[in-house]
Amino acid sequence: MSRDISPEEFAHEFGPEFTNTIDSTPYGPPAHHVKPGLTKRGKAALAITAAVISGSTLIGYQMYSADAAENEAKAQEIAYKQQLLELEKLKVLNQATQTSSGDSKARQQAIDTCVKDSRDLVGKTIGTSLRDIVDACQAQYTTTGSAGQDMQAAASAHDTGSGDSGVNNGMLIGVSVLGLAAILGARRAARREPA
Repeated sequence: MSRDISPEEFAHEFGPEFTNTIDSTPYGPPAHHVKPGLTKRGKAALAITAAVISGSTLIGYQMYSADAAENEAKAQEIAYKQQLLELEKLKVLNQATQTSSGDSKARQQAIDTCVKDSRDLVGKTIGTSLRDIVDACQAQYTTTGSAGQDMQAAASAHDTGSGDSGVNNGMLIGVSVLGLAAILGARRAARREPA
């Protein structure tokens, strides 16, 4: 009669014949689990790259702000020099106006005196009218004078402080005034032409 064998006895008695050795790792040892994300080298490279980019950005911004401040200072200096030039021009024009007004008062007094002295010739000389006497006195006291010279001095005045620019500020102002006059003249001419 057959007796029942426990599995342990069976494996012990018939083990080498009936048990198949199954390789639990047929494709090699199991791979270790890789964490997602960067490695230590990748993190270090990323940190170095970020430091280089932020450093160069900071240096670039500092250079830009320094250039902007320097340009602003130059613009303020130029504006200041232009204001000084305008002030000098106004001073010269004011002096010329005062001189010409003083000269014109003296000239008018001289003409009036001349007309008073020569008024009695109106009835005594043939063909002499009061208008002829006034014209003769005005021609006698013409001013060739200092007002024209002052205006020429104002036109030739230049800024001595701007030697580094290489451009005469008075010439720039004169050219800009001429350009503005040409533009205004062209606009007026365009308005006059029939459409």
